[in-house]
Formats: sequence, structure tokens, C-alpha cells
Amino acid sequence: MTPVTSHILFCLMAVLLCTASANTSQQQEGSLVTVQITDDVTGASEDLTVPVDGLYRSIPCLAGDMEGSSKALGSPTSAQLTNFMPGVVCKVRDCDGEIASLDSESTFTVLHALGKSSDDNVSVNVSMDINQALLSCHICPN
Repeated sequence: MTPVTSHILFCLMAVLLCTASANTSQQQEGSLVTVQITDDVTGASEDLTVPVDGLYRSIPCLAGDMEGSSKALGSPTSAQLTNFMPGVVCKVRDCDGEIASLDSESTFTVLHALGKSSDDNVSVNVSMDINQALLSCHICPN
């Protein structure tokens, strides 16, 4: 599978998860957390209400942007759990893998995606593309 095909498949999956979120939310009624994502450069922030069901959803979808072009946040630089229950774990990922993890004890994280340097030889932290990011929360068993 080529990188372009992989990327297209990943984005299609995000859209499908976005549209399916209504059904899973009903099954997990009352099991919601709030994750605030912030662009520390501009000060823009968004509170995302996330079902605690282990399914990945696109961040634009969670922000109510069904077209998937969240421009208000630009490049978010941090995430924080602001309303949660004990034992919750939330993960942020993109096409290349996990970007960050939050839990009920470590409620703040810096958001950076792993990219390549200009000469493609060194992995470096780059700004996260919010339109490619997914978020999932679940309860970690004791």
C-alpha cells in the first residue's frame, strides 16, 4: 500500500468514525470527558466532548466541523483533560502514529507530530495538523 493510499484510507476511516459517533455515544450515555486543545501561539482553544468508548474520532468532527477544516485552532500545541473520571486514558494520533497521551493523573501534554527534517534524514518535532488528528478515550482497567 502506497503512502498516498494509506493516507486516503486513514482519512476515510476518520469520516466514518465521525458519522458513527452518534450511535456509540448513546450506548455510553453519561461516559464523556472534556479535552481542551489549545494553540498557545494564538491563544485559540476548543473544548472537545469525547465519548469514553475507545473509538478514535477526528478532532474536527469532535469540534463540530463536519467539513474537516478546523482553521480556528491553527496548529494546536497542547491538550488538557478538564472534565474526566478516574482511570480515563485519552490518546491523540495521526497517520504516523501516536502523538500524545493524557490520563487522569497526567492531565496536560504538549502536542507535536513526528516529521522529517528538510534533508529527510532526521526525525524532528513538527506542528500537528489538526485536520489529520484523531482522539480516543477509554477507561483503563485496574
